Amino acid sequence: MTIPFNYSGYMIDKLLLTLPLFIFANCGMSSQDNHQDTPAGLAQISGIQDIKEEFSTLTSLRDSSRLLSVAVPYKCYEESGTVTYYYQGTDLRIITHDYHAGGHYSANNQYYLHNDSLFFAILEEATWMFDSQGGQGATRDDISQHRYYFVNNEPVRCLRKKYSLYSYRDDNPAAENVPNEEVECDQVANVRSKYHTLIAYKDGTNRTRCIEE
Repeated sequence: MTIPFNYSGYMIDKLLLTLPLFIFANCGMSSQDNHQDTPAGLAQISGIQDIKEEFSTLTSLRDSSRLLSVAVPYKCYEESGTVTYYYQGTDLRIITHDYHAGGHYSANNQYYLHNDSLFFAILEEATWMFDSQGGQGATRDDISQHRYYFVNNEPVRCLRKKYSLYSYRDDNPAAENVPNEEVECDQVANVRSKYHTLIAYKDGTNRTRCIEE
C-alpha cells in the first residue's frame, strides 16, 4: 500500500526559488466527466484488511479515470495548490490536496471516504535544502509520510516512514522500500481538522480565503 511521492511540482518550486513572489489569491474549478459505471465497493469496513481492499479499489478507479473529478486550484501569498474531489456517482470517495509553500516545502495529502466517513488518510510532506557535503548546488530532500487507518471513525492503526534523498548520491532509497514504523495515533485530531477544512472548502464557503490546513 505504498504511494510514491509526486515530486513534479516540488521540483518546479526549486527552479522557481529565485523568481519574485506575487501576493494574490484566486481559485477556480475544473471538472472531468468520467465513467460512472463503477463497482459499489464494500458494504462496510470492519478492519485493516477491509481498509486495504477499499483503498486498492478506489485508487484503481481513480487511476483508470472511472471517478468523476472536480479540481479546485488556488494561490494565496506563498502557498499554492490544488484540491481535487473524486466522486463515485454522487458519493464523495477521495479528496487530494497538493500544495507548495515558500519554495522549500510541498505536501500531498489524500483522504479516502466510505459512506461519508473517513476510513484512510495518507499525509506526505517534503522539504529541501542545499547540502554542502555534496558540493556546490547539491541538495537534500527530507520526506515523511504518515498513514491513518479508521474503523467507525476511530483510529485503529497509525504508521510513519521517513527518509532522505540526496542529489549527489546514486544509492537513494525507493519510497516503497523504506519500512513503516508503528506510531501512536496522537495526531488524529490534526488529521480530522485538515479533512473537515477540505470538506468545507468543497461547498465553496471559504474559496476567497487561503486554505489553512
